[in-house]
Amino acid sequence: MDAGNLFAMADGARPAEEPLAQFLTPENLAALLEEYPNFTPDDAERMRGAIGLGRK
Repeated sequence: MDAGNLFAMADGARPAEEPLAQFLTPENLAALLEEYPNFTPDDAERMRGAIGLGRK
């Protein structure tokens, strides 16, 4: 799975009135990682940096 797929899944999981950037919290990313474990923590770190959440 690539980051584009995770963005698409997050977009489908978020409430329609909530912007995707607001929905992508560390908690929601963790929940998506639990649901889709083949998306690695390293992938999540790269995605966090790409959307401006920063890296740990």
